[in-house]
Amino acid sequence: MNGAGVRTQASTHPQSYHSREICCVRRSCASLRSHRSSTFTNMQSIIDPAQVARSLTEFWSPRVLASVDDYYVKVAKLQGTFDWHAHDAEDELFMVLAGQLTIKMEHASVTLSPGEIFVVPKGVRHCPVAEQECHVLLFERNTTKHTGNELTERTRTIAEQLRPIA
Repeated sequence: MNGAGVRTQASTHPQSYHSREICCVRRSCASLRSHRSSTFTNMQSIIDPAQVARSLTEFWSPRVLASVDDYYVKVAKLQGTFDWHAHDAEDELFMVLAGQLTIKMEHASVTLSPGEIFVVPKGVRHCPVAEQECHVLLFERNTTKHTGNELTERTRTIAEQLRPIA
C-alpha cells in the first residue's frame, strides 16, 4: 500500500467480468490523467478511502478514487462552512469517514457521524458544515458539478478532482 492508501494486486476475476465493465481506478495511473474513467483489465486496485482522505492537504477539494459506471467515488477533507448550492439533476451521497458533518438544507439539517450516510436529493439547496476537520466519501454522477450552478472560489472542476494524489 502506498502513502495515499492504494494497494494493487493481480486480478483473479474471470474474463466474464470484462463484459460487465467493472472499473477500478488506480490514482497514480497515467491514463487517469487523460481519461475521466479507466478500466483495468490486468489488475485491481484496493483503496483505503479513509487513508486517502487523511493524506489530502486541501479542504473542500474532492478527489476521485474510482469510477463505477457513470459515477465517481470521491473523498474530501472538510473544515468550516462550504457554499450553499444545489445539483439540479443529480443526487449527492455523503458518508462520513471521520469527524462530524452537518448538512444544512433550506428546511432541515442533518448531522452525520462516522459510518453514517445521507443522500441530498437532486435540486435541494444545501450547505455542508464541518466545525472540526471531517473526512467524507462522496458518491456522485460523473457529470455532477462541485458547486452545482454556483461558481465560487472553492469550485473545483472535474479535471482538478481527477488530479493524482501524492
